[in-house]
Amino acid sequence: MTNLCLYTKWGFDGSSGHSSHKQAYHNPAANDSSVFITCIVPNRLICGSKIMWQNPRLASARFCRPLKIEFVKESTAVSRTENERVGIEIRNLLNSVIPYGNKYLEVKHNLILSMQVCNAVTETTSTQKCYLCGASSKDFNKIDEMVKKVVKTENLQFGLSILHGWIRFFEFLLHLYKLSIKKWQARTESEKLLVSENKARIQKGFKDKIGLIVDQPKPGFGNSNDGNTARRFFHNPEMSAAITKVDINLIKKMHTILAVVSSGHDIEVQKFRDYALNTAKYFVKCYPWYNMPPTLHKYFIHGPELISHAMLPIGQLSEEAQEARNKDFKNFREHFSRKCSRKKANEDIFNRLLISSDPVISTTRKLPKKSAGFTRRSIRVDRDREWQ
Repeated sequence: MTNLCLYTKWGFDGSSGHSSHKQAYHNPAANDSSVFITCIVPNRLICGSKIMWQNPRLASARFCRPLKIEFVKESTAVSRTENERVGIEIRNLLNSVIPYGNKYLEVKHNLILSMQVCNAVTETTSTQKCYLCGASSKDFNKIDEMVKKVVKTENLQFGLSILHGWIRFFEFLLHLYKLSIKKWQARTESEKLLVSENKARIQKGFKDKIGLIVDQPKPGFGNSNDGNTARRFFHNPEMSAAITKVDINLIKKMHTILAVVSSGHDIEVQKFRDYALNTAKYFVKCYPWYNMPPTLHKYFIHGPELISHAMLPIGQLSEEAQEARNKDFKNFREHFSRKCSRKKANEDIFNRLLISSDPVISTTRKLPKKSAGFTRRSIRVDRDREWQ
């Protein structure tokens, strides 16, 4: 009997803005404009310390398998219920025994909850609080105090949200519209006017010079600030700094942290700790009047602990595959499902999600070339420009 271990990440996410079909519901109060999807993604198969198989596209939907689709709006109650339901199934999960020639392979399953809404699962009531140490945004700029905070070790399992990290870092730098007033909040009419004018100038600058549409609401849900927009912002720090008037060294330092965390490689924790802490202090030195957002606090202060606690390289636990599945669901529902009945439509959607993520089919498909890799420039630490 050969013992193997399969590491798999799982999670859930909701999306809204879906079209309402002319199909009857058993429950008259139900609505199909929102959907809540639970998925799993196999990461790595190991035998002892040897890697037998590695998912070649952890951020892609090609191995993202659906577990459950529910037409319900995402909420704290729904997230907690689903977390408890899947948690019970995981605890009752048995090892898989597979015949292989004249042997048997026994595969132990290790599931990692990494694609989820952390605040809902950890019962954190405010989006401006850290679910790891309990501090609020008004205290995040007190770096020396934050590093001494006691962390809730049971919450370290949720890791870092890689995709949302790119977006939140980008939005933080973008929302320094308040550079014209140097206050965290614009309260008077004159201050609001200055902030509004600065915002319009920045939006026009990105549209004219780079072709990016930033901070614009989308009809029905969300806004134009997505992962691709954030990456283009950070990959051209000179132009981004010229448009936003934000310190270019801060943009480069944040880009380095994001690139390292999302690389999928093992990270030297102590070096990351030093660099992240220096970046946090550099930010406070440049913009002491602006409260650090929770996501930046989590990366800068708790990032090393989260990286150390992760069973796999932290970049391999990204939630991008789950987010890609939301787009696939919308596409499959609109173009590849029968509209004659709700049951048949859902069967078509689920079957197509299963086919498009089938491990055998996905393994034989040719991998497309990446447009941008993990370059030396993205991980370079310029010691000549330290914050001191």
